Amino acid sequence: DDTGTMSAWAVFSMMGFYPDNATEPFYTFTTPIFDRITLRLNPDYYDNKVLEMEIVRPGKNARFIDKIVIDGKKFNGYRISHEQLSKAQKIVFYLKERNH
Repeated sequence: DDTGTMSAWAVFSMMGFYPDNATEPFYTFTTPIFDRITLRLNPDYYDNKVLEMEIVRPGKNARFIDKIVIDGKKFNGYRISHEQLSKAQKIVFYLKERNH
């Protein structure tokens, strides 16, 4: 029994990000399974009430990340800190059909 570790990783991954190292507050982006996700954040801990994430796909076979836009600005890279993630209000994953 892994006390829910694999289940938690699966849920994170399906949303499009997952903690990549238990000793650091960072996440790695991956292609979300869901077209749209709304996370309601606890106001006791976070200034933002909601984090919305969505994907934009040009066709049904688009499954590779082309670019990531956070709050209207292109995000460079595929790793984000917990602080950056918790301050974001909207993350948009733009997908493409080929990974090149």
